[in-house]
Amino acid sequence: YYRGLIALYEGRLSAAQEYFNSAQTSKSHSTAALMGLGKIALGEKNYDPAIGFLEQASQQAAEIVGPSVLLAIALRSAGRTKEAYTKLRQVLARDPLNHPALYEMASGNHPESEEFQGKLQRILSDDHQYFMDLACYYIHAGLTGDALKVLDMAWLQKETAMAAYLAAFLSHQVGDIPAEIAWLEKTQAASPDFGFPSRLEEVLALQFALEKDPHDSKAK
Repeated sequence: YYRGLIALYEGRLSAAQEYFNSAQTSKSHSTAALMGLGKIALGEKNYDPAIGFLEQASQQAAEIVGPSVLLAIALRSAGRTKEAYTKLRQVLARDPLNHPALYEMASGNHPESEEFQGKLQRILSDDHQYFMDLACYYIHAGLTGDALKVLDMAWLQKETAMAAYLAAFLSHQVGDIPAEIAWLEKTQAASPDFGFPSRLEEVLALQFALEKDPHDSKAK
């Protein structure tokens, strides 16, 4: 399982898939391996397999909400919004402060979306790092576009260099060169406060920035 996790971080998806498939035979790692397979399929926009893996994970680990949140995201991505909504309501009934579930509910076209938008904004405004955690959650789920939307929200809340570096890195990954350049320019005027890279994704983003400009003092 851990080899699969490393391969997933390194972008070696075929190897990660192979390791996760092998890890399903381990009782202690089976659920996590299924979630890993679900993330790979989700990132590749193979929604039906993603839903299958995450449904299995949800059934295996009914006592935790993590697989169910990812399942709701996969259902939403597949256009099965009613099922996603039902799953999100189940998650939030058990874990009312689950940030990804709140974000999904707030971002969707659901009856309570406006109410959840206000609730989510109040929660995330308590600590700017919540935005970064949420963005990295979507990165790890293979959903770069969703992560960029969260970083847009983070930037509107507070213009920090780390948010801009991460957004530049992700823009590069999806081939949006104008956005990449714009975000890198924003880093120069942004506040470096609280910019310690405590997440692997942030380390990769800073390494990318230094490859672009070895003299970038903030990235150093």
